[in-house]
Amino acid sequence: MIPIALAIEIARYGLERVPLGPLRRAEPLRTFTPLLVKRLHVPDAYYYLVDWQSSQGVEAVVAVDAMLCESVATVAFPQPLPCIGITAEQARSAVLEYTNKPAKVPELIWFHCHESESLFQPFYRVRTVDETVFVRLDGRIFTELIPIVQAAESVWGDRF
Repeated sequence: MIPIALAIEIARYGLERVPLGPLRRAEPLRTFTPLLVKRLHVPDAYYYLVDWQSSQGVEAVVAVDAMLCESVATVAFPQPLPCIGITAEQARSAVLEYTNKPAKVPELIWFHCHESESLFQPFYRVRTVDETVFVRLDGRIFTELIPIVQAAESVWGDRF
């Protein structure tokens, strides 16, 4: 897996290829700590979400494959966002409030499912004593994730 510093440099290169407009390019963009996301549909696969911020907020996010050392996707927002999404601690608190059970340390995961078709919207997988809850970066809570490739009533009964 590549180090965070290299992921940031790869993201910087990927960001240079995205038109942000002349006014927004005038201010240097900075990043903080990229989010490491585990891809569930591919064994031992991870990617970083590297957010680029101005004084107005998050201007763009670049996804960097942490194993192949390359930029895989970039999204630039028409208007800056206040943040990329909730934090792991916020996800943990949301699960505690939702289940009334102590929650373990959240793990950031993603796979192509009905609840998220974009790798820019991963989930915190939060386990309690007897259940797993998924909290998307926008704060929405799910008790199961349904893969896109399967119908709602799966023959195999696959749920994550």
